[in-house]
Amino acid sequence: MKKIITLIVLVCFVASLFLINSCAKEEVNPVNSSSNNPGAVWGFTWTAGGTTVKADSGFYFPQFTNIIAYKNGASVNIILSSLNVGTYSISSATGNTLDYEDNSYHTYSATHGSVAISSNASNKMSGSFSASFSGSVVTNISGEFSNLPERQ
Repeated sequence: MKKIITLIVLVCFVASLFLINSCAKEEVNPVNSSSNNPGAVWGFTWTAGGTTVKADSGFYFPQFTNIIAYKNGASVNIILSSLNVGTYSISSATGNTLDYEDNSYHTYSATHGSVAISSNASNKMSGSFSASFSGSVVTNISGEFSNLPERQ
């Protein structure tokens, strides 16, 4: 009887180890499913305060003319007057904004800079940005995004 109970406990233990191990998260790179550019991988990177970050999540909202990316509590949030191909100045006069939030939840609003959208087609956007902050620990930010997916 003692052997049967030990065997049951052992089987349950091995089964639980198998279940826990099978739930391990695998790193997956999102891939563009667009038929005109199959296999194109999206990306959003930025450098602020000397640290370069590759976002876990990034997309744009055409109805809000907003581009956003996240990584471990840090984020870049860009709001423009349009998401058409072109270069946009960031300033209070234009209404175009770039906000950076570090992973300590400190938010910095850019005072000057630009965002260049080089491509916006087939629900994918690519471009780059560079901006400066006044009177803050982080003085500038720059980055680029490619094949960024559209969100509705």
